Amino acid sequence: MTNLIPPIAEAVIRKEYRLRVFSVWALLLAVVAILSGILLVPTYVLVESQQKALSLQSSSTQVETAKALEADVQITNTLVKKLAIDESEIQFADLITRITETGGTKIELRGFQIVRSTDTKQGMTMQVRGLAVSREALKDFQSRLEAFPEITAVAIPLSDLVRSTDVSFTAMVTFSTDSK
Repeated sequence: MTNLIPPIAEAVIRKEYRLRVFSVWALLLAVVAILSGILLVPTYVLVESQQKALSLQSSSTQVETAKALEADVQITNTLVKKLAIDESEIQFADLITRITETGGTKIELRGFQIVRSTDTKQGMTMQVRGLAVSREALKDFQSRLEAFPEITAVAIPLSDLVRSTDVSFTAMVTFSTDSK
């Protein structure tokens, strides 16, 4: 049939045919591109929202880490303050020497244990263990300890006062909060 068409018209028809084929392929390519774009929009939105969520989570993790480090620094600072020796505080070596001298010959002291309280309103306590010749000597020792200005209370359990001679005792000595 192409043989019946004159050669000039055949060239025009071929040109139009190629233009139509190119137009169809260009239209199909445009439709595919538009559909791909439309289908990728939800993925883009999802990726963006996840990226924002990750950045928020990262920043919140950094804030939490910073707060945890700040809390650790504060704890360390309080420990340093507790461990720092201040000249105005009680010198326990001197105090133990004075307590030992207060016992005299009727009280034999066998051990000391100092307990630092984390509560700043409560003073420190010292556990004093020993052996008293008599119950009266132990009561006298307790009253002499209570006379110390640094000491607010001396507690001796009643069970330690049951025996009248060779009294084994454990006294809890509480120091004033001024002396820490």
